[in-house]
Amino acid sequence: MTEPVHIIGLLLSNPADRRLLGEFLGSLGHDVRAPELVAAGLEMWSDVSLIIVDETAGRWYGRKLLALKQQSEAVFLPLLIILSRNAGSTPWLRCGFDDVLRVPMTKAELRARLETFLRLREHSEELARRSASMFRALVEQSMVGVYLIIEGAFHYVNEALAGILGYRPEEITGRSPAKVLDFVHPDDRALVAEQIRRRLSGETDVAHYVLRAVRKDGSSIHCEVFGRRIDYKGRPAILGTLVDITERVRAERALAEREMLLRTIIETEPECVKLLAADGTVLEMNRAGLAMMDADARDQIIGRCIIPLVAPSHRPAFQALVEAVFRGESGTLEFEIVGLKGTHRWLEMHAVPLRDQEGRITALLGITRDVTERRRAAEELRRLNEELERRVMERTAQLEAINRELESFSYSVSHDLRAPLRHIAGFVQLLIAHEGQRLSSSGRRYVDLIAASTEKMGQLIDGLLTFSRMGRAEMHIQRVELSNLVEEVRREFAPETANRNVIWEIAPLPAVEADPTLLRIVLTNVFSNALKFTEPRREARIEVGAHRSGTGEVTIFIRDNGVGFDGQYADKVFGVFQRLHSQDEFPGSGIGLATVARIIHRHGGRVWAEGEVNRGATLYFTLRKKKKKT
Repeated sequence: MTEPVHIIGLLLSNPADRRLLGEFLGSLGHDVRAPELVAAGLEMWSDVSLIIVDETAGRWYGRKLLALKQQSEAVFLPLLIILSRNAGSTPWLRCGFDDVLRVPMTKAELRARLETFLRLREHSEELARRSASMFRALVEQSMVGVYLIIEGAFHYVNEALAGILGYRPEEITGRSPAKVLDFVHPDDRALVAEQIRRRLSGETDVAHYVLRAVRKDGSSIHCEVFGRRIDYKGRPAILGTLVDITERVRAERALAEREMLLRTIIETEPECVKLLAADGTVLEMNRAGLAMMDADARDQIIGRCIIPLVAPSHRPAFQALVEAVFRGESGTLEFEIVGLKGTHRWLEMHAVPLRDQEGRITALLGITRDVTERRRAAEELRRLNEELERRVMERTAQLEAINRELESFSYSVSHDLRAPLRHIAGFVQLLIAHEGQRLSSSGRRYVDLIAASTEKMGQLIDGLLTFSRMGRAEMHIQRVELSNLVEEVRREFAPETANRNVIWEIAPLPAVEADPTLLRIVLTNVFSNALKFTEPRREARIEVGAHRSGTGEVTIFIRDNGVGFDGQYADKVFGVFQRLHSQDEFPGSGIGLATVARIIHRHGGRVWAEGEVNRGATLYFTLRKKKKKT
């Protein structure tokens, strides 16, 4: 035998609520009658088993529905009203509604409530046809606790209510019916006693409230109680229902705790957290956000449109972002606002859509930070960079001009010194040729010193000219096989080292990007230095190698076992005419390594030297490695 199909009437002002609740009732096998409020008439409800209304419908049709309910005393027509968690229920129950459905409510709880009242409805119909014995059978099958109170004691409880309290029914309603207050938590007994007194005395007909009950094992549970005053065998009594809502209370408390925790986190967040409606109205904002808006109180911002505070030039972009979020997109915007007190601030907002359980976008959630100081710092940095760049350009231009002047001066001086130097050398040769026989030994020695000094001066002038040309010569950068070039330069020194024991250790070297002519001059000068300063060694060792880096730079080194130098003077070896050894020990112009440094710097490289006295020296320079073709 299948369950009877009931017709359930819905009078709900919200179309979405009508649809959702109707679908749920339909899934339970019931027929649903859910007209729009304006189309509802009394004739539509003559055959319904139960009617559910919301607060708006209750105000419109409450009296008519109560009149319909009273038309037949024998058949029970349950009237249930849906109320929010904080709405008062007493006026509705007092005027004749049978129960209150608090939202939010689980489907299981709603189903249980409906089954109870539908069974009561069936019972009333059955009473009209058969007898009161069917009522007890139907109530016993109910999932909701049902009770009958007479003179403050339970005279009837069903299996469900006894089970909720941890008893068997006969333990509660035996020969001596248990007092109701014996099952109530001590802190709630005064409330329950007053509610019972008022109904039994006739001050009120119905009551709906929450209490804490004490189970047989001593544990406490939360219960929602509904009771109506009736006449039972000529005596006032209370017939009602009791539902265990402990899990719901725990869930509500947990939800409240989570909400409090979340609010605390949001309120202490140093950045602005806000909710905006589609038109820019502020629905919620934390303390940090209020401070950014120059607001001293929440009501200065909450419920007001934020767009007027956005600088006019940024309003179109701000509104576009709000519209995009309500289309389901997210985005970030940097904009300027003018606070309530006129303070200008730059803010950066990241906005995302906030959705309800059905996926509908209900608000814009924005996380906003004050970036005013960041923008000021960036602007100051930009200004300083521009100023630094300008000064560097000016200084570079000045240095380039000075270098050109120095190079021109060096070239001119060197060139102009050649003529008188040639004259001195020429007259010295004439003096030796014509008067050499008549010169004394001292005179001849003086003339030889003049000739040697003239030759030395010529070498210095040649070095200066070469050094000057290195700064002006046009460069032709190309691929240079360093191994081949090192070997060519080494062979050029073969005649000079024929009578010496020189060991060359040359490792495989990479190809580099360089001007081959200038790089040859570098190697010639460096090898010449190494051979000169290893001359005192019976076995001279000169090592050439390279280190590669991941940046595309290659470091070439030339190491010798010569006399070395004091490392604290390493920065002087590349200066013009800078010498760390006397001319008598190791003759030279003092321009060779200066020329090396100038050539490497023109290639964009670095050059440095390391050494220890009597332990040799190592010279390093860097070049760009030749890239492989792809």
